[in-house]
Amino acid sequence: MNPIETGSQDEDPEKERVPAASWGAQHPDPYAGYWHRPSLGSPYPPHVRFNQSSELRFLIRQVEEPNKFIVGALTLLAQAIIAGVVLMSVVIVVLANTVITYDGVVSFIVWGLAATILPAIAVCMAIVLGLPVRLIPAVRRWWIRNGEISVAGVLAGWSLTVYAFLSGKKESGIEEGIHYMTHTPNWAALLWGWCLLAFFITHLWIPARWRRLAQ
Repeated sequence: MNPIETGSQDEDPEKERVPAASWGAQHPDPYAGYWHRPSLGSPYPPHVRFNQSSELRFLIRQVEEPNKFIVGALTLLAQAIIAGVVLMSVVIVVLANTVITYDGVVSFIVWGLAATILPAIAVCMAIVLGLPVRLIPAVRRWWIRNGEISVAGVLAGWSLTVYAFLSGKKESGIEEGIHYMTHTPNWAALLWGWCLLAFFITHLWIPARWRRLAQ
């Protein structure tokens, strides 16, 4: 019975050849009986040729998977913060233009709660509604390839918000001896603009075509 050759064709032909049977006796296979993908440091019988490039690609994938999750989570967090800041500014502008009286500390607390809670609720709802964009690979790829849609959504939200204030009603008068002036926005346009800003800023993606042009 011919012994099984070891190593590559470039090895010294005078080197002693090790039969597979004797190698198995010296190195019993701990993975016998089931499929296993050994690591780079595992012992291999002489007659097994190991493709290190495929194993390296496998290890790179193992490292990249958690990194993709971390990057995605940090990106979503940054987008949510930006959306919250934008929506908070809208709430503050609305309160400053519609509220007639200001009671000092009480009004300051109420305004602060309104400017914090309302944007937080809107951003959370936008994240929930946008889960298909985040979790379904086909939808995510389509969204990334067509990043212009998210940019257009943000611009549409801003346009509706500006229109809501421009088309609002101004009112002035005197209350308790104090002259006041309010500016009530178009609530329907403001609501649509608010929703568009919340969703599209939370899921904003710079178009790939723009990134390639920038490079």
